[in-house]
Amino acid sequence: ALSKAGADAVLLNTGFAGPQVTDVCRSEQVQLLVHDADLAEAAAGAGLPQVVAWPAPAPPDAGRGPTPSTGPAPPRMGTLDELVADAAPAEPPAPARPGRVVILASGTTGRPKGAPRDLSATAASAVTLLSRIPYRSRDTRVIAPPLFHAWGYANLLAGLALSSTVVLRRRFDPLVCLSDISTHRARMLVAVPVMVQRLADLPDEARAWERGVDELAQQDAEVAEYVRSLEEAKDATDLPEASGDAIAREFERYLRRRGEHGGGR
Repeated sequence: ALSKAGADAVLLNTGFAGPQVTDVCRSEQVQLLVHDADLAEAAAGAGLPQVVAWPAPAPPDAGRGPTPSTGPAPPRMGTLDELVADAAPAEPPAPARPGRVVILASGTTGRPKGAPRDLSATAASAVTLLSRIPYRSRDTRVIAPPLFHAWGYANLLAGLALSSTVVLRRRFDPLVCLSDISTHRARMLVAVPVMVQRLADLPDEARAWERGVDELAQQDAEVAEYVRSLEEAKDATDLPEASGDAIAREFERYLRRRGEHGGGR
């Protein structure tokens, strides 16, 4: 849609704080912000017209909340669905040039800088991936990097070109990632090295967590009794989603409740 309008799409990092959003929007001459509802406050400081893409509350894996803004509320143009419903049916005029996609650099040495890519360059990148990596058409792939990341975005385009099923998450969680691979029977995982390392660290983290629980149970009879009840519930399949992960989540909830009532150490 943006390309047909001759507009450029600047893909912002969803982890940006309010001042970063404002700074990048100014440097890239952004004129309109399209964002999900949970990012409204982080986007408010830019003072730009806003369109809400996903008005529903953020799902459980949305990550940290937005950065509060003390500036005036920017003008709201409604949601994407509302704009589509109110749009004129006439075909828009052809733009002077096609729109581009702007991928931001990491910004580790300063302000993130945009790298514009027109459609021909984007298509060439997808073709390069297809020629170097043994993708299969109509497969299922889990794309772990965010789509504002060049690697995630390029693999999304390659997947669309091959009619693949693409599994996306708003943020990376190694346990959720493994679950997605299993649940959707994915044949490919797209990731960056730090994500692969976090996946490889899961067994060590699980063993360290188990050692910590054992030590706590040895020191506290009440905790030991509660752990035994969880294990028995798993054996009897009385615990919802009776699994090691379910036991871990329930035990952590128990510790939080215990701390709130003054029983924690």
